Amino acid sequence: MAEEKPQSWWQTAPGLLTAAAGTITALAGLVATLHNAGCFRTANSDTVRPAPPGAAVSPAAALNVPIAPTPVRDAPDATPSIFLRYTGDPYGCVLSLQVRVGKTMAIPTSNLFEVHGIKPGATSYVVGGSIGCTNLGTCIASGQGRVTIRDGGIYDIIWRPLGGTRCGVELKEAPTP
Repeated sequence: MAEEKPQSWWQTAPGLLTAAAGTITALAGLVATLHNAGCFRTANSDTVRPAPPGAAVSPAAALNVPIAPTPVRDAPDATPSIFLRYTGDPYGCVLSLQVRVGKTMAIPTSNLFEVHGIKPGATSYVVGGSIGCTNLGTCIASGQGRVTIRDGGIYDIIWRPLGGTRCGVELKEAPTP
């Protein structure tokens, strides 16, 4: 009787599934690490990052004095706009959020991000997405509330950890200088 040669684990279904799962897990970890390291951002990204300890910080930045932007208008009949701003945090976090104010949806891609077409007055907002921090990991971000919209107003994006992998986000009108 001929002796059967044992199959290699690579040739068994469980072995193939284990190898595929290990490869996918390794690739997902690599992509997450590269994302947190900033490899997927464009060179002109204006994302605010906190200054490293001991670095020189301008007096305006140290006092968190808002800089009043000059609204850009394409035409005299341009729709009202607001500015979304993230003033940073000590954790080196990057915000990937979708913000809906009233009926207008925005995905901020820079700091002091201009959003057009928002009706002035009291309105509701909803924020969702994720926040990735170099030292803290990533949390699922969400929040909702009401703000009073003023044409040309600056609205700070403020977040806080809620525990586990969740964090809360709110919009708050910045004080007028």
